[in-house]
Amino acid sequence: MKEVILSLTKDELVGFIKDGKYTSPSLKTEGFIHCCFLEQLDYVANKFFTENQIFLVFSNESKLRAHLKTDNGFPHLYREFKSSDIVDIKAVNKVLESYEIASILKH
Repeated sequence: MKEVILSLTKDELVGFIKDGKYTSPSLKTEGFIHCCFLEQLDYVANKFFTENQIFLVFSNESKLRAHLKTDNGFPHLYREFKSSDIVDIKAVNKVLESYEIASILKH
C-alpha cells in the first residue's frame, strides 16, 4: 500500500485543521486535488512551492480508496481531503534552494 502525500503551506494546513477538510482550487476547476507519492515528493515540493516551510499530509491508498486515481503517474483525489484520511503530518524546511526531503524518505 503506497503512501499518498498532500503538500500544503502553513495557511492551508491551518485551514484544513480548522475545517476538518481540505478543498483545493483545483477540485473546483479540474475536479480533483493534486497529490504525490513519496518518490515524487522532491520534484513536487521544489517545483510548486517557494515557502520556507511546507507541511506534508500523509495518507494511504486504502483510506482514499475509489476516490483516488493515478494520471501520468501522479495520484489525484476526486473529493475533498478529510481529516480522517490523515495518517501523519510532517513539516519540511527549505535549506538554501531546496527542501530537506531526504529526512522524510526515512519516514
